[in-house]
Amino acid sequence: MSSPGSPAGGSHKSPPEATPADAACPHTGPASLARRRGLAVGVAAGLAGAGLRPAGVQAQATTPGAASAAASATVPVTASLSTDERLALTVAQRARPEGVALIAARIDATGVRFLPAVARSGPGQAIGPDSLLAYGSITKTFTALLLADAVVSGALALDAPVEAALPDGLRLRDRDGAPIRWIDLATHRSGLPRLPANLDAQAADPYAAYDEAALKAALRDWQPTLARDQAWAYSNLGAGLLGQALAWRSGHTYAALLRQRVLQPLGLDDVQLASAPVPGLLPGHDAQGRVVPSWTFGVLAPAGGLVGSARALARYAQAALGLVPHPLGAAFALALRLHADGPQPVNRMGLGWVGARLGTRASCACTMAAPPAMPRPWCWSPGRRAPRWCWPAAPRR
Repeated sequence: MSSPGSPAGGSHKSPPEATPADAACPHTGPASLARRRGLAVGVAAGLAGAGLRPAGVQAQATTPGAASAAASATVPVTASLSTDERLALTVAQRARPEGVALIAARIDATGVRFLPAVARSGPGQAIGPDSLLAYGSITKTFTALLLADAVVSGALALDAPVEAALPDGLRLRDRDGAPIRWIDLATHRSGLPRLPANLDAQAADPYAAYDEAALKAALRDWQPTLARDQAWAYSNLGAGLLGQALAWRSGHTYAALLRQRVLQPLGLDDVQLASAPVPGLLPGHDAQGRVVPSWTFGVLAPAGGLVGSARALARYAQAALGLVPHPLGAAFALALRLHADGPQPVNRMGLGWVGARLGTRASCACTMAAPPAMPRPWCWSPGRRAPRWCWPAAPRR
């Protein structure tokens, strides 16, 4: 997948080629989703969130397990192969050049089937559906869903000022003095920088020690250079603040609020925040194949701190597509609706998701755009017009 380019100018404008069918990602209506056939979801998981990686810090890859037959497959993709065979071959082909372990999950009316692939053998655990993996910036879509749930319930409005939820009299204003809104944080259009100025980007575990006091100091010292909604600029600070502001507003911790409003309703019992080292989390590797420590997260956990299994991530994809019963259908529909301009004219923003065209396939997915190994849930429904592909924004560094 190509990485996003320069931020698109202007806001809330549809691309010239847009049609009424393009107004939102097509996978937003649970009733229609349940009727679609040929639906597939692939999930490939790694240990680092590319969008979370501070400058100069190398991304981590999942630990390769024992070599699998899929990894050594050389059979060309042909029409004679079944969907499962094509998917397994694709996973193996992706694993080989990236040098990581991947796992894909195909979802249809009969359930979920997992297809792991390992690019190389080495020490550590083999990857499987219940292996614990860092979700990286896919966490941003969970945080955005938390926002969407609050909006759907009537607790707040997308265009309301965020500063009303901030403690200690903190203000959050743009260059012109206009208040930053919830929708600005959720669409990466707040003007906040990618990382806070007071975060030590060179630390081995850069997000671990960053706490509420540091976040408050960063907000007090921030000197905005843009008007709100003026341009798209990817911001881990903005995504982290989004989740923490929702937590401040609720009077609960982000972890408790997310579990109550999102994880428990979706049945994602093994998903947790990596606020401390997580037992059983697959270790990562640097570009030279050496094991590196996993990251932990403080107050910026809403930008990338979730850990869970591929099985849970597949269920999350099912929930987003309306293929399993759950109470968050309206919240998913709001999150997946395209609200503003994104990194390119064809990449408009949902809440935490980016829209894009993908050939003739109608798609809605979350993926990471940087090597070597990222959580990559993606899905497609063949044969529809005006397709969209949505993913949590994580541009290639």
